[in-house]
Amino acid sequence: LARDPARRVALVDLALFIGEVAVYLDMSTPYSLGELVRDLNRIDAKFIERTIPRHRSGFFVLSQPTAVEDTDALSAEDVVQSILVLKRFFTHIVLDAGAQLSDASLSGVHAADQTLLVCTQELPSLVSTRRRVGLLTQLGGDQTRARIVVNRWSESASYGKEQIEKYIQHGISATVRNDYANMSGAIEAGQLLVEFAPDTDVIHDIEAMIPLFDDSVSAKDRSRKKLFGLF
Repeated sequence: LARDPARRVALVDLALFIGEVAVYLDMSTPYSLGELVRDLNRIDAKFIERTIPRHRSGFFVLSQPTAVEDTDALSAEDVVQSILVLKRFFTHIVLDAGAQLSDASLSGVHAADQTLLVCTQELPSLVSTRRRVGLLTQLGGDQTRARIVVNRWSESASYGKEQIEKYIQHGISATVRNDYANMSGAIEAGQLLVEFAPDTDVIHDIEAMIPLFDDSVSAKDRSRKKLFGLF
């Protein structure tokens, strides 16, 4: 997303107790979501440029609070207010809600324009995904906000596309094939996969997902704010 200079992208880690965005990105994030909550009344464009850490690829990063007491202090209302403020300065906000349910992650998902539910082809993951689709319906009353992405996709797996869609009662929007070697190498190197293995099949799969994030933002209308949850 951030490759397009017309987009201004923020990545926010809402997996408050087990979030590891900064670790995967191999970057220092001295300013976190906890600090942002305290500074909401003084945030402007200059404040963001000066204070919020920025990855070398161009997107801004807000990690989860490092102190447990700050994590405990974050409420659902804090998360919503932070999102509303950030939407004034970014065209796209990607919320990593993690796998565990919390007031913070649920409030972020509820506020999102679209929600990407990431699963694999194993039965426990499909059971969890089916429940999350139902939860999204309860939160917003509209399953069309959900986009199912099957990670580590394999044509030889026990559960194929038709079986998965029938079981979770929702269509699959994208698949990302299994590339354990390159993914592990990228994590160990502290690089984005697109940096570590730029011309690979798995990268093509990920690039093909861009319309899931940007389907309603035309080249002539980059000012519209988009907010996405990864769940």
